[in-house]
Order: sequence, then structure tokens, then C-alpha cells
Amino acid sequence: MREFIILFIVSLIFINAQEKDNDLNELTVKKAIELAFMNNPILNQLIQEKEKKKAEYLGAFGLSTPNIFYMKEGIRNSKFAEQRLTVSQSIDFPLKTSYTLNSISNEEEAFELKIESEKLSLAAEVKTNYTDIIYSSDLKNLYKEQIRISLELLNAVKAKVEAGESSELDLMKAEIKAAEAQNDFEEADRLFHISRYNLFKAIGLNPELQKYSIKFPDSLEYVEINVGQLKVLENLKQLPGYLSAEKIVEAAENKISAAWSGLLPNLNFSYYKQDYGSGFSFSGFEIGLQIPIWFALNNNSEIQQASAIRNQLLYKQKEIQLEMKTSIEHTWHSYETSLSTIKRYDSNIRMKSKELRDLTLEGYRLGELDLLSLLDSQRTYLQSQKRYLDALRDYYYQLVNLEKYLNTTLVFN
Repeated sequence: MREFIILFIVSLIFINAQEKDNDLNELTVKKAIELAFMNNPILNQLIQEKEKKKAEYLGAFGLSTPNIFYMKEGIRNSKFAEQRLTVSQSIDFPLKTSYTLNSISNEEEAFELKIESEKLSLAAEVKTNYTDIIYSSDLKNLYKEQIRISLELLNAVKAKVEAGESSELDLMKAEIKAAEAQNDFEEADRLFHISRYNLFKAIGLNPELQKYSIKFPDSLEYVEINVGQLKVLENLKQLPGYLSAEKIVEAAENKISAAWSGLLPNLNFSYYKQDYGSGFSFSGFEIGLQIPIWFALNNNSEIQQASAIRNQLLYKQKEIQLEMKTSIEHTWHSYETSLSTIKRYDSNIRMKSKELRDLTLEGYRLGELDLLSLLDSQRTYLQSQKRYLDALRDYYYQLVNLEKYLNTTLVFN
């Protein structure tokens, strides 16, 4: 029975491990983003920074370590007149504690918003890398077609040379074209693997799981998505990155108030038990105030530093706003250009270049066109197909970047 239980547990572990492995045989964009949110080192560092700031809150209540005193006086011939056991506790003035706690809360909220901002950037990075993978994969397919066309051309030229209708020079050109097609394919394959590893790095995938067998089922498809410029700009001050900067400024304001609250006295409470020779039969207490008479020397520097930091953060907030505004403008105008480009290729250029290639190849076979015309049409077709892929990739780039500023999903739904 015991061996059966052990075998059952081992089988479950194996099945779970196999299921996990099977999950990674196919990596969608959604799955990649989920893995990135769990494993990305930079994001997890930010999360730990937030946890550290959260822990600071518990230690900011202005409570110093209690002091315990034992006093004995009037000692003579092993006798004493009095002995006392005292517990003393000092605390900051409550208003100072309140400002300090508010400042830490602001910083914690700032970290939460910064984490959200990092997630938006990380999702965009994952989608960009995934776009590169699909682009390079489609490019490989295009160059496979180029190889097929080049071989068809090579066979056609060989047939014409054997029939005495073409020269050895034409055959040499066709052979060069076939070799160049193979080189293009191998370069696209190299880009494909670079893109894969960039994606694996972004999602923090363990090296032992980075297998060649992983499939990427999502695809690049042209769908017209209209995004208004004003809509993007209006969302600027609602973005986590901007709100995080606001919270940091609020924290700095609270630190200034906490520094000014140094004008207020700290409080001290003491409780003691007294023994006048008949046991600790008497109790007493003391309340004291720590008056900041040297405030100008001890606290003025703290106030000035806190004010300078606040002003610095205000300029930093302005810098963030200007950077985001500039980035939004550049991204939107790039999106507008890429949308116009992809429209032209999708509606006109691709179809006509394919038709031109087919007609020219048929004309060459019939002897109506020379090899130079055929090579030129082939080059036009392949260039238009590649430029279409380039335009589609750039279109996805801009939509992915716009997602960060709209905080919504536009592609790879």
C-alpha cells in the first residue's frame, strides 16, 4: 500500500511537470505577458521595493525603545532608604508621526503606480518582441518563396540554354539569384532566433525551458485601428507613471511638514514602583516634555533639505510630463504614417506586384520577355512583399506603444 501511494504521488508530479512543459510548447502573447508579470526580474525588484516601503510604515509611529531603570539610594549598613523600578517611554508628537506616516503611504502608493507603469511597459516589450518573432517568421516564409521562384527561374533558364534560346550568362545570373535567396533565408532565420531570445529574456523564462520546439501561434494581420490624437493626449495625466510622480511630490510635502513639526515637543511617560523598606507598595508616574529650544540649529537644515527635495521632484514631475507628451506625439504621428503606408500596400501595391511577377514569368517562358525583365519584376515583387511586412511590423510597433498611453489593448487581444 505504501509503495502504491509513493508511485501515485510520483505519477502526479510527473503529470504536472509534463502539463507545464506542454503549456510551453505553444506560447501565445497572453501567456507570454502572464509569465513576464510573474518572472521578469526588474518588475519583481520593484515589487520588493514596495514591500520594503510597506515595512517602513510599521517602524514610523514615533515610538522609541522603552527604558527600564532600577534605582536604590540611602544605602547604609546593607540597608536602604528607597529603591525604585521605572519604565520610561518617549514618543514623538502625534502630528509629526501623522505627517511621517502619510509620507510613507504616499511613497507606497507611488511604488504601486510605478509597478503598474512597469507592467504597461513590460507588456509593450513582450508584444514588440513577439511582433519581431512573427515578422521574422513571415520573412522566412517569403524567402522560402523567393528560393522556390529562383529555382523555377533557374530551371527555366537551363531549359532555354539547352534549347539554345539563352546564353550561359543568363544561367550564371539565375544561379547567383538562387544563392542570394538562400542567403536571405538564413539571415531571416538568424533574426528569428534573436527575437525568440529577446522574448525569453523579457518574460524571465528559465534557460532550461527555452526550447526550439516552442510554437508562436499568434499572427500579424492588418486590421485598421483608428486612434485619435486628442484621446491619447487627454489620458496623459491619468497614466500610472505620471500619477506615481504626483504621489512622490505629495510624500515630499509631508516630509516638509514633518520637519516643521520638529517645533513641537516630544512626550515622555514614566511609570514606577517604589519601595521605602516595606516592599514595592507605592506607585508613581511622570510626564515630561522635550522642548526643541535648539530648533534653529537641529531642524532648520532638515527643513531646507526637505524643501529642496520637494522642488527637485516638482521639476522631475514636469520633466516626466514633457517626456511623455513628446513620446505620445512621436508615437501617434508614427502610427498615422504607418497606417497610411500599410493601407497603400494592402489595397494596391502587393496585388499588382504579384500580378506583374506572374505575367512576366509567363512571358519569359513564352519567349516574349528577356531575363532582365523577369529579374526586375521578381525583384519588384519580393521588395513589395518585404516592404509590406516591414510596414505591418511598424504598424504593430506603434499600436503597441499607443497601448501604454491609452492603458488599453489594441492588438493581440
